Amino acid sequence: MPGSTINSSSSSNVLGYMPTEQLSTADSRSRSTSPSIHHSTSWSRQCLQHFQKMALAEAKDARNNLSPNESELLERLLDYLSKSPGEVPEDFVTHLQQALERNPKVMGLFLKTLNSQLLVMLVAEQQTKALNMNGQKRLELGLSSYAKSQSTTNSTGSLEQLMVRPVITGHPTSLNKPEALQSALKRVGSMDASPSNIEELCKAVWAGQGHRETKPTVQQEAKHFQPMVKELLSSSHRIQKFLYRSAEEQGLSAPRKNLFELGNWVAGDRDGNPTIRAEDLVKVVSQYSEVAFEFYLNKLEGKVLENGDIKPSSLSTLLKAAGQGEYLDKLVQQLRNTNHRLNHPESFNPESPSFNNAQEFEEALQHINLSALDLEDQSRAESKLLRLSQDIKTMGFFGTTTDIRQNSSMNEKTVAEILKQRGVHDDYISLPEEARCDVLLNTLNNTNATNGPLKTNAGGPEFQSEMALIQAYKNIQQDYGQGALKNCITANSESASDMLEVMLLLKEAGLIGQQGMHMNVMPLIETVDDLKNAQPMLAQVLNIPWYVQKLPQADPNNPASPQVQHVMVGYSDSNRLDGPLASSWAVHKAVASLTDLAKEHGLLLQVFHGRGGTEARGSGHSYEQDIDYLNGDSLAMGLRQTEQGEEVPLKFGNRVLSEANLMDMLGSTLNAASKGRDIGVQQYQPIMDSLASTANAHYKTLYGHPQLVEFFKSTTPIQYMGLSNAGSRPASRKVPGNDQEYLAQMRAIPWTAAWYQSGSMMPAYFGTGTALAQHVSLNAWDGTMNKGKLQELQTMYKKWPFFRNFVDRTDMALHKSDIGMARQYANLNPSTLPVFERIESEHQLTRNMIDHIKGNSTTPQELQVKQAVDERFPLRRMAQHAQVELLRAFNKPRGVDATDSLKPLLVMSMQANANGVGRFG
Repeated sequence: MPGSTINSSSSSNVLGYMPTEQLSTADSRSRSTSPSIHHSTSWSRQCLQHFQKMALAEAKDARNNLSPNESELLERLLDYLSKSPGEVPEDFVTHLQQALERNPKVMGLFLKTLNSQLLVMLVAEQQTKALNMNGQKRLELGLSSYAKSQSTTNSTGSLEQLMVRPVITGHPTSLNKPEALQSALKRVGSMDASPSNIEELCKAVWAGQGHRETKPTVQQEAKHFQPMVKELLSSSHRIQKFLYRSAEEQGLSAPRKNLFELGNWVAGDRDGNPTIRAEDLVKVVSQYSEVAFEFYLNKLEGKVLENGDIKPSSLSTLLKAAGQGEYLDKLVQQLRNTNHRLNHPESFNPESPSFNNAQEFEEALQHINLSALDLEDQSRAESKLLRLSQDIKTMGFFGTTTDIRQNSSMNEKTVAEILKQRGVHDDYISLPEEARCDVLLNTLNNTNATNGPLKTNAGGPEFQSEMALIQAYKNIQQDYGQGALKNCITANSESASDMLEVMLLLKEAGLIGQQGMHMNVMPLIETVDDLKNAQPMLAQVLNIPWYVQKLPQADPNNPASPQVQHVMVGYSDSNRLDGPLASSWAVHKAVASLTDLAKEHGLLLQVFHGRGGTEARGSGHSYEQDIDYLNGDSLAMGLRQTEQGEEVPLKFGNRVLSEANLMDMLGSTLNAASKGRDIGVQQYQPIMDSLASTANAHYKTLYGHPQLVEFFKSTTPIQYMGLSNAGSRPASRKVPGNDQEYLAQMRAIPWTAAWYQSGSMMPAYFGTGTALAQHVSLNAWDGTMNKGKLQELQTMYKKWPFFRNFVDRTDMALHKSDIGMARQYANLNPSTLPVFERIESEHQLTRNMIDHIKGNSTTPQELQVKQAVDERFPLRRMAQHAQVELLRAFNKPRGVDATDSLKPLLVMSMQANANGVGRFG
C-alpha cells in the first residue's frame, strides 16, 4: 500500500536482490541459506543485470515510445530488484500505481524483467535438486529393498510388473510461453557458467517472454511436449542398462522389457477438452509415433560427432565391424518406409518394404550376426541390441500410449442412442441402475447386438462426434499397435453401469472379442462420496463372470499370470469439494479397500494416481515424497500417475532432470512396493475417520459461505485465468448460472491456482487445523491441550508414512503461503473480509498444530525446497503487489481499450507469481 514500510524478510542475498514489503500481518518465517543452493545458483545472480539492461534497451525502442519521466520510473522499479534490505524505498507500491496511470508499458517491462529472473531461478532450483538427488543411489536402494522383500516373503511377484508410467496431461498449468522455459532448460542442461553462456541464456529467456495471444491447438500442445518425450525415451533407455546389471547383482531376474512406459492425455482427454475431434487424436498419435521412429533411427545410425564421424562405441559402428553394414542399411530403410506408411502416407511407395508391426522390427534385430566381432565387442553389441529390443516391446511404433478419458454422462447419452438405434431400448436413461446393468449385459452377451452401421447423423452432432472418435480407436490400434491406445478412462464413475457402458462402446468399435478387451476399462473415482462407494461399485462388476473373463493378464505372454483391474483415483475435485484432509484420507482408504477386493478375486490392481501439480492436489516436492507413503500392496503393478503443465518440463526438460527424476520415480516405487500392506490404514482408521469428518464439516462452512463466490471473484485473479491461453481446453465445463452452479462447474486447476496466486493457498489446509485442534482439545484462550492426544498424533507422524506425508505437504504449503499478502488481496473487496478472516484464522491454527505435531523434524530435501522458495519470496511479493494493483485497476470503471491494454500485464503477473511459488495449479 502507498507509504507502507518495506523491510527485509530474509537474512540472505544469494541472488543479488532483496526484499520487498513485510506487512505487519504477514506470517513470520525463518529464512536461511543452504550452501548447495548458494553454490549452484550463483550463476543466476548475473542474470538480473542482463534482464535489467534488456528492459532499459527495450524502453528506448521507438515502438514503446516512453517519455523521459516514464523511463526514469522504469529505472526506479528495476532498481528495487537489486537493492539491499536497508536501501529499499518505502514507496514501491506508489511507483507501481504511477506506472499503471502513466503508461502500462512501464509495468509491462518491469514484469517481464521480474518474470524472467524468477523463471531462471526456478530452473536453477530444479537443476540443482536433480544434481544433488543421486537418483542412481535411490534406484539401487529401491532394488535392494525389493530384492529383500521378495526373498523374505517368497513372493512370486515380477520386477517386470513394477513398471512406472508417467502420464503427460494437456492440463493448462504452465503459464510461461514454452519458448522461454525450454530455452532456459536446454541451455542450463548443457552449459558451463561462463559469462558469455549466461548472457546467451538470458537473451533466449527474454526473447521467449510474453503472453500467448491465442490458445494453442491440440497439435501444438503435443509438439510442445515432444522434446520432453524425447528426453524421457532416451533417459529410460540409458537407465535400463544400469537397471539390468543392478537387478542381477541383487539376485533378481533382469527385466526383459523397459520398465518405463510413457503415457499422455493430450488428444485423448475429451472430458477435459470436449472440442477434441477424431482427426486431432489421429494426428497426435502420429506426432508421438514420429518421436519413436526418430529414436530408433538414432540408435541404428549412431550419433554423429562434430567432425562428422559416427561415435565409435555406437551400435552402427559395431554392426559394420561385424560385417552387417548392408543388413543395417536395409533395416534403416525399412524403418523409414514404415514411418512414411504410418505418418506420411502421401509420400509412401506401397512397393517399398516396411514392417507390418513393431514385433516384426524386433524380430529383424534377432537375425543380426555378430560372430565376426571379438568377445568384448560382441558383448557390447548384444547389450545394445537387447536394450533396443526392450524399448520396442514398451513403445512399439507409437512412442507414448494415449489415454482416452470421457465423462460418464456423455458415455451414458451415447450408449442410450446406440441402444435406441439397435432396437434394444428406447429410453435407456430413464432406467434404474439394476435394469441398466441387465440391458447392458444382455447386449454385451448378444453377438448380433452390434451388427450393422449406425445412423450417426440421426443422433445429433454430439453423437456423431463421439462415434467418429470411438471408430477411430480400432484404426489407430491396427496401424500403430494395441499399445497406442490402452486405457479408456471414465470420469465421474459412480456405478457398475458406468463401466459396462464403456464396454459396450468398445464392442461397437470392435475392441472386445473372444480374447478379451483391447483397451482397459478404467473408472476414475474422485469425489469423497464416490471414493467411499468405490469398493461396492467395483465388487458388483467383479461378480460378473463375463466381465472378469475379459480382463487383461499381468503378463500378456503368460496365460497363467494374474488378471488386472485398472482403477484411477483423483485428488483434485475431492479436494475442491471436501477439503484436503477428507480428500487425502478418502483416496488412501479407497486404494486400500480396492486392493483388498482385487486380492479376494485373485486379481492384481493397477492404480492410476491423478495428481495435480500442487500440494493441495496431492503433489509433494519429489517422487520419493509422493510415492513413499503409498500402500505397498497397491503397487504390485507398479506406479502410474499424471504429470501436469509446468511439472513436465521442470521434471523432464533436459537429460539431468529426466534421468534423476525417472530413477527417483522407479527407486521410490520399488521401495514402497517392498513394504507391503499398509497396516496403518486399519490401525489408525478411527482417528482418521474422526479427523476427516471434522475437517470436512469445517471446510463446508467456508465452501458454503454466502459470500465465498463474491470474495473469490473479486479478490483473486480467477476471472482472468482464461486470458493466459495456457491450454487448448475451455476454461470451464459450461457457463454457470448462480453461485452454486459456479462452484459446481469450477475446474480444479483454476480453483487451486487462484488461491495460490493470492497467497493464502487455502485449498491446501482449510479444515485441517480445526480437526487437529479439536482432536487434542486445544484451548483457544490459553493454548493448553490434551498431551496424550497430541502424542497420539506425533506417534502417527513418526510411524505412519501416510500421515507424515499429509503433514509434510501441509507444512510445505503453509511455508509457501503468505497470509499477509493475502490480506492485501482481500482488501480489494472490504465487504467480503469475513471470508478472509475465516481463512486467516484457519491458516494460523493449522500452522500452530502442524508445528506441535512435526516439531523440528525437517529432512534435508524439505529444507532445500523451503530455502529455494525463500530465495524467490521477495520477488514473488513484488509480482503479487503488481497483481493487486492490476486487479484494482480492472475493478475501476474504465474504457474497453484501457482494460485491454492491462490484460497482458495481468497474465505476466500470473506468470511471475507462479514462478515465484514454483507451481501454478
